[in-house]
Amino acid sequence: MTTTPREPTSSRDLWIRWGQRLYAERDRRALTQMQLAELSGVSQATISAIERGVSGGSDLARYELEKALRVPGLFALHMLAEEAS
Repeated sequence: MTTTPREPTSSRDLWIRWGQRLYAERDRRALTQMQLAELSGVSQATISAIERGVSGGSDLARYELEKALRVPGLFALHMLAEEAS
């Protein structure tokens, strides 16, 4: 059986997945970006950039968002990379 090598996952792909997850979790809780910003201490502009896949956010921003949404580790970039493979 022959397996074909997978393309490496780019940072951009991970940012997009992280943004999709963040949006889904925020939407599931019926929170606006502004409400999540107030809960997490992360700016609404940063949340918007993450959800659009423009940025992955800093480690601190990811931690604060995970904590505010009560899903620690759910958005860990290494987990997203494993999903992609």
